[in-house]
Amino acid sequence: MRNLFLLIKNYFKCFIGNITGKKNHVRYSVVAVIGISVSILFLYTFAMTAEMTIKTALEYEKSIGEKPIAYAALLSSSMLAIICSILSIFTKATLSSKSSDEDLLLSFPIKKTTITTAKVVYNYLFDFMLLGMILLPNYYMYWKLVPDTSFLFFIRGIIISLVFPLLVQALSFFIGYLIRMITKGFKYGKVLQSLIVVIVLIFFLVSYYGVMLLSENNAISTILFFQNFPLVKWMIDFLLMNQNGIMSFVYLFSICLGLFILSVICQARLLGKEHSTYKTKNKELVYKESKVFRSLYKKEMSYYFSVPIYVINTILFGVVAVVLSIVVAVMGKDSILNLLNQADLGFNGADKMINLIIVLLFSIMIGSLCTTAPSISLEGKRLWFLKAHPISEMEVFFSKILVNMTLSGVSSLITSVAVAWTIGFEYLPLIFILFILISFFISMVGIISNLYFPRFDWDNEQQPIKQGMSVLLCLGISFFGVAIPFAGGILLISEGISDLIALILIVGIYIIIDILTYFILKTKGVKLFRNL
Repeated sequence: MRNLFLLIKNYFKCFIGNITGKKNHVRYSVVAVIGISVSILFLYTFAMTAEMTIKTALEYEKSIGEKPIAYAALLSSSMLAIICSILSIFTKATLSSKSSDEDLLLSFPIKKTTITTAKVVYNYLFDFMLLGMILLPNYYMYWKLVPDTSFLFFIRGIIISLVFPLLVQALSFFIGYLIRMITKGFKYGKVLQSLIVVIVLIFFLVSYYGVMLLSENNAISTILFFQNFPLVKWMIDFLLMNQNGIMSFVYLFSICLGLFILSVICQARLLGKEHSTYKTKNKELVYKESKVFRSLYKKEMSYYFSVPIYVINTILFGVVAVVLSIVVAVMGKDSILNLLNQADLGFNGADKMINLIIVLLFSIMIGSLCTTAPSISLEGKRLWFLKAHPISEMEVFFSKILVNMTLSGVSSLITSVAVAWTIGFEYLPLIFILFILISFFISMVGIISNLYFPRFDWDNEQQPIKQGMSVLLCLGISFFGVAIPFAGGILLISEGISDLIALILIVGIYIIIDILTYFILKTKGVKLFRNL
């Protein structure tokens, strides 16, 4: 047990040391402030979403005279947690089965189960923070808004938030092992892993939003569709302490803990073994002449698709944007206005601003698709290859930026057509240009933020991709960088300016922002790269 706590303590010390143990404390303090601000923003967003759902459910309850329809809010939060858990499961499933510190740990007189448990518990705590951020604001708002709800309800919510991540950890291992076995022996096994996960996630998102459309655009009906799913039902029964509430918790806890323990045992048995191998008898080396920039771009694109966790954590936003934009196109903007009015979120002039609000929603999604934020860090010990060759810094930067632009360009094209279908095709050129400008801006911001906060001492790709300071900074800048210009556009509409003129002005603002960001990248960015 002592070794277990020492290993967990060491993991957290390494994580905290990567943040605080730097020379430039001011720079990292700024990122810490941005990170805290983004976390507070997410908590506030989930709390407001819960409030909207609860109020809508209560109003619906009054209109049909049945009780307790308000528990639809709990179904909504439970489904959101399950959706995020599924995304987390498939993200973790694509991680490499072997880390760089594995051989070192195996050389110590420590049991394999202790090593595995320490790593799993460390990752479990991150999952708990994520799911707690989603679930606890919902449970708190339910406790405050729904009559005759005791504080014990919130305590049971905390217990659910502690238990559910156990299932996430277990399933991520089993699904990941299955995917590795399926792709074992293939030359492009990693690419195949990325493809499998992307297809599964697209199928899941299409199925989920398909239920929404089949429910005649009624948010409550959509949510209630999922009420008989076992995991969801057990969570709700325990939270509300229904007749079988205790047994529901026993079922949930037993499955989560049992699978968690089984996954730890299996991981311990597999520790130190290689599971993904590809052998070939072809020993011929083929050299093909190519332009420098084209070679760099092909290298970046090839590496991107060979790291499944890289693909999932970036392309996901683009996939969601495409699927959700098609759903909104089918539903129509009137349905969006009706949902806002049902939740008492309607306001004067909402019908005039709804076009810009819809564009804002998808602009944030397109802006969140950023492959460049960890791209410098992912060079790792190979960075000297780039620095040793006669390649200009801007060629290196643009080879990475072009990967992001390629992916976001496809997503932007489909999304802009779907959004234009919703609000009018006269907006199509402006929307597409806006998405491209936002994508180019965030691509450059990703490079700059990674140059300020590089991390080359990673054990596996998860650390720079999911836990890197540059990724956090890039997400914060992308959100505020999109929200602030659009906030100005909404204010102009409230003063009587047409939404088309407001959109033109926002496009003009992004042209200026892109020019300024390019200048920073070409001057400060080049200096930072030379000093790496």
